Amino acid sequence: SIEEWNQLRVLKYGIPESPYDILSGKAFPFESNGDLLGMVDLEKGCYMGQELTARTMLAQVIRKRLVPFSGKEEVNPTAPIICESGERIGKIISVYHYESNYFGFALLRQSPNPFDQNKLSVDNVEITLHRPFYFSQN
Repeated sequence: SIEEWNQLRVLKYGIPESPYDILSGKAFPFESNGDLLGMVDLEKGCYMGQELTARTMLAQVIRKRLVPFSGKEEVNPTAPIICESGERIGKIISVYHYESNYFGFALLRQSPNPFDQNKLSVDNVEITLHRPFYFSQN
């Protein structure tokens, strides 16, 4: 079913799908993990956004990335994600539901490392991050 597909795609493999997880006209290829999934080709000729993409790759500074999350309760799309210290570190981009699980993608700042946070919540609902296989362990 589509619900099972989305659960595998998001939680197991961490693969975003446009237009649901990748915001058209607002998302940069690197924020959507395009570089890690082989969706960015720096050898290709001219294309829209080529200069910004090349500059980002050369600078090696990617401030935000899509990260899969899950929770036991539904969360509001676009709601802020708060860490244990009360600091806002990102926002929900997409939410899916399958059986009793809620899951989706969050756009999170990469500094500090979101996987080092003990407790993350959205509107007082605790969420758990899932590290995709293609993410570095650092």
